[in-house]
Amino acid sequence: MATKKVYQSNVKNVVDSIEDITAKRLWLAGNHVKSVIQETLSGTRHGKVAKVPGTNKTYIQSAPGEAPAVMYGDLRKSISVQVNQEGKWLVAKIGTAQLKAMRLEYGGYGMAPRPYMKPSFEKAKPKVEEIINKRWF
Repeated sequence: MATKKVYQSNVKNVVDSIEDITAKRLWLAGNHVKSVIQETLSGTRHGKVAKVPGTNKTYIQSAPGEAPAVMYGDLRKSISVQVNQEGKWLVAKIGTAQLKAMRLEYGGYGMAPRPYMKPSFEKAKPKVEEIINKRWF
């Protein structure tokens, strides 16, 4: 008497596993970009010496074209990573809700640009590609 073979689909498990790996990789890539942005927002600048408002402390302002100088560190601390499902896509968003962020990146109100996001993304790109393109299984 022949035994009947029963086929059981594992498609859902495979899709769930791929989505889980994708989310983890996006999170790792996003956090790498965040750390590069925070590194870009650190370090010495080459502009004028200025007083930190409300204190007796001084700092060196950024020169036009340099990443913004750190006065309080609020911009650097505000960089966040979110990985969300948008329709059928998983999307990583790295950025800040600080109102001054766009003005610093692109300039405005009489101030020259102090780019930090685009240079950071360019610097992080090889590692992000390595994280995303790593063997899946």
